[in-house]
Amino acid sequence: NQAEELCREAIDWCNQNKLHIFSLGIAIQGKVNGRLGISTGFPNIGDWSVINLKEHFSEKFALPVYLGHDPKCMLLGEAFRQKCGDCVLVRIDDGIGMAVALDGKILDDTERFELGHTLSVVNGRKCTCGRLGCLEAYSCLPAIAAETCTDTDALFDSTDNYITELEEAGNHLSRALYNAYTLFKPQKLILTGKAVALTPFIEKAIAPLSNEFVDIIINPEISAAYGAAVESIKSAIKSYLI
Repeated sequence: NQAEELCREAIDWCNQNKLHIFSLGIAIQGKVNGRLGISTGFPNIGDWSVINLKEHFSEKFALPVYLGHDPKCMLLGEAFRQKCGDCVLVRIDDGIGMAVALDGKILDDTERFELGHTLSVVNGRKCTCGRLGCLEAYSCLPAIAAETCTDTDALFDSTDNYITELEEAGNHLSRALYNAYTLFKPQKLILTGKAVALTPFIEKAIAPLSNEFVDIIINPEISAAYGAAVESIKSAIKSYLI
């Protein structure tokens, strides 16, 4: 309902400014099959059902809809703005997501590249996905806040009080980032999401990569909306031509 309201507000704004709407782009967290337009999981909502969001929003607003995993949409936006050959983008906030570009081609988001649900600790903490020991159970914002017995706002307001816990969470993330680097050998590693502003956390996370030939970009402000908009227009044009 909140997403529908946001779409209505955006459509109303376009109509007021006499802008023609060709299509609707939606970037979403969690487990996403962009090809089919379905969402199969959402961070911290355990009973999330499989939902065909592409079909739902297309019927609701009578527009072609592009649905994409938000890290992929972030990388789409960055690739549109600047040359991007081999690149890995990792978003860390309420969940942990990853997108991959190889030879300038962004790989499809059909529930692959679930970095947040790779194994960090054998038989470790229970993750929101139901499995044990996932990276997301140790290094996303809600997990770090739970370990410090505080809320996420306090992590940013009083970072110095939680250095030990933040560094420990960064250690978990560092192994996953190094493994992603080893697998894909990207020229660029882009880290985004609210959590990358937590200096003790992110410094620990990137430490093992200090001697590797990779350009690490840390920017908590990258938006998924730009990439979703670009890709929705491309999808609409492609559908029209076909």
